[in-house]
Amino acid sequence: MIFFGIISNKKDFNIIKLEIEKSIKDASIILIDKENIENLQNIKFEALIINSEINLDNKSIVFLQKICKIFFIYTISYGNCKFI
Repeated sequence: MIFFGIISNKKDFNIIKLEIEKSIKDASIILIDKENIENLQNIKFEALIINSEINLDNKSIVFLQKICKIFFIYTISYGNCKFI
C-alpha cells in the first residue's frame, strides 16, 4: 500500500485522486487541509502532493519534510491544476 497525502482544495483533490488511482491500484490517498497540517505528526507518507494554489509558510514545509519519506518539490501541470 502506498500512502499519499494531497494538500489541495476538494475539487482539485478529486481530480488528482482519480489520476493516481488509474496508475497505482494499491494507493491510499487522503485530503489534507492546510490548517490541519501539524495534526499529522504521527503519519508517514510515501508522497505528498501540494497544489500550487495553496501557499504554505516555511514552518509547514519543514514539518512536511519530516512526515514524508521522500520529499521532492516539482511541478506537474494537469488541466487547470498545478502541483508541486
